[in-house]
Amino acid sequence: MLTQTASVGQAVLRSAIRLQNNHIRYEDTRVLDQDKTGCYDCILRSAPNACENCLLKQFHTETRKVYVNERARYGERRTLNRNALLLFLSLHFMNPDENGLVRMVDAEEAAEMLGCHVRTVINNLRLLEEAGYIACRKLPIVHYYDIFISEYSTYFKQASADGRGYLTMSQGMLQEIISQTSLNAVRLVIRSVLSSEEDMRRKGSLSEKSYQEIKLDLPDYCTRKQIREITDRDSFRRLFHVTQKKRTASIILKEEFEQSTVRELLREDARAAILKKLSSLQETAAVDAQQGESTAVLSLTEKELTDISAIALKYPIACITRALEQIYTRYVRHHLDIRNIGALVRTFARANAELFQAA
Repeated sequence: MLTQTASVGQAVLRSAIRLQNNHIRYEDTRVLDQDKTGCYDCILRSAPNACENCLLKQFHTETRKVYVNERARYGERRTLNRNALLLFLSLHFMNPDENGLVRMVDAEEAAEMLGCHVRTVINNLRLLEEAGYIACRKLPIVHYYDIFISEYSTYFKQASADGRGYLTMSQGMLQEIISQTSLNAVRLVIRSVLSSEEDMRRKGSLSEKSYQEIKLDLPDYCTRKQIREITDRDSFRRLFHVTQKKRTASIILKEEFEQSTVRELLREDARAAILKKLSSLQETAAVDAQQGESTAVLSLTEKELTDISAIALKYPIACITRALEQIYTRYVRHHLDIRNIGALVRTFARANAELFQAA
């Protein structure tokens, strides 16, 4: 069963679809105009938070030149064909653990989901393994595999630890990406999703791009006509609001696929996983009781459940459920008081994430 959401590392995703060639990008940025604001004569400049709360601030727009070298930032890997790329994305929805291990993957089910033959799935598993995206082990059951997503534990690194970010995708977005009939359409969809997220982070940036800029995301042979054909398709417009002009196009991700919406689904995924783990721990307590051991039950209030579910925005769900198991073993079983279980779960989840990133 697929999870509602999945997190995919930006570095591996960008390399898999195709890295852009080195180029220069120009960005318009709002900059504080210290002359018009009167900053140099301000007697409050040294006061705490004075600048942040200043009501006299005035800004002007400056055009900044940005040198883009994606190979230096994200690392270069083998680019993937359409089916290999879709299979790789789908693996992230098959409930990988904190190490990136996906157990009991049924190649026949994957083939049905992707609309291809089971032999295509098996061949692309081999391709993904040869390219270093996964490690794969054939199980004794026909067409079943255990799969390890190679760089999964690095997705969640902080920027200070050289983390390069990750994209949280919904299952609905995955289905729309699968519906794209060509590799370049898949590339343009993923790039447009990434660009929409970047636009939201850069206040005041424009979503409208020239076709020349859009072509940076695609192979050199792609023409403006081909780009317009892709963006005119119903499958593309189910994901984006598209406005086309003679030389430019605006491609804006629809609200239901934005990160804020997907993150709400992620919290729901985390909530379901937490409730499942609590149920499992209650079964453990029941077995202990039958064996005459002193038992205690780990339970959460609705507020605690909501707060702990939100930790999934920063750490993998598997690290959170493991934290609950650790708390049960080290605290609850020994009847030790827990003053703030949310903070304790966060501490254990962070330690688990750091452990698996270092492994």
